[in-house]
Amino acid sequence: MGELMKAAGFPIFCNLTYPEEKQAPDLKNKNDDEIDKLIRLRMRTTYHYASTCRIAPEDDPKAPGVVDDELRVYGIANLRVCDTSVFPQIPSAHLQAPAVMVAERCADFIKKRS
Repeated sequence: MGELMKAAGFPIFCNLTYPEEKQAPDLKNKNDDEIDKLIRLRMRTTYHYASTCRIAPEDDPKAPGVVDDELRVYGIANLRVCDTSVFPQIPSAHLQAPAVMVAERCADFIKKRS
């Protein structure tokens, strides 16, 4: 699998497996110390940007918007924003599915206009 990822252009910086010799002490001692060490060593945060071009009225005194409810940018003709930056609030879930929904809705707006 690692070779396939490298061939596809995904760099693998180090081996991310959980070696059997580290698993055995956990089974023997009936604890999760080794896997906990691996998780602490390998975990990282991935930020998904959202809500930077929020949908809201342009003149909203509390938090003005950048795009209208058809994803058109205020003040710039023929420009739409079609990504997760239009969300009025940041969702607490992964943004892939919502991004696809925004893209499909934007496509509907564009097709309707034609």
